[in-house]
Amino acid sequence: MTGATGAQGANGGIGPQGLVGAAGAQGATGAQGTAGSAGAAGSQGLRGLQGAPGATGATGAAGSAGPQGSQGFQGAAGGAGPQGTQGEQGSVAGALARFSNTAAQGSIAANTIVNLNSNDVNTATEFISRSGNSITLAPGTYALSGSIGGVTGVAGGASVYFGFYSVTNGAWIGQGGANESSNLADNDAGPEGPATVAFTTTSVITVQLRLVSVTAANQISSPLDFGTAASIGLGRTWVQIVRY
Repeated sequence: MTGATGAQGANGGIGPQGLVGAAGAQGATGAQGTAGSAGAAGSQGLRGLQGAPGATGATGAAGSAGPQGSQGFQGAAGGAGPQGTQGEQGSVAGALARFSNTAAQGSIAANTIVNLNSNDVNTATEFISRSGNSITLAPGTYALSGSIGGVTGVAGGASVYFGFYSVTNGAWIGQGGANESSNLADNDAGPEGPATVAFTTTSVITVQLRLVSVTAANQISSPLDFGTAASIGLGRTWVQIVRY
């Protein structure tokens, strides 16, 4: 028969370590820990490629006007422009022309054209002109007067009557003038009054001073504007024109 169990002996010393056992299976993921503090900023990276241009933005509101700048230098003058069309011809109020003859005129008879060879004055050459014994007038209003000066007679009662003749219209115009001797015994005749005419023409007209009739006279005397007691001045042939 088995005797009673004796008392446990003292523990023995630690034995040598055994071999490492195989790794156990991975346990389940634990809960996420709290976030750590942010690390220091890293160095700047290289510059990236430029992106494509963005779409144009909307136009902003206009800004307020700035102060006026100082005046710039004057530019060079431009070239002359083309000439404009000619305006209408104006009038010359009170323009005067006077023509005369400086020599005697012989062989006179009815319808003889009185000679004119001097332009004494003409302030309206654009309207009034003389060509030989003819006077041409532009459209306008005119007053004409004229005389032939002294006449040499061949018998007592010498007389010459004269007036203005429209070459354009083929007719006498205005009132006639006269040269008559003072009595039937005188051969020479002096001016009694000038021929006159006033008219308005709407077209160019040519006029002459002509003799209407001649009695007992053979020439228009040489001009003698002034004379002595023995040689009385009888004037000269003249035509005076005023344009209004």
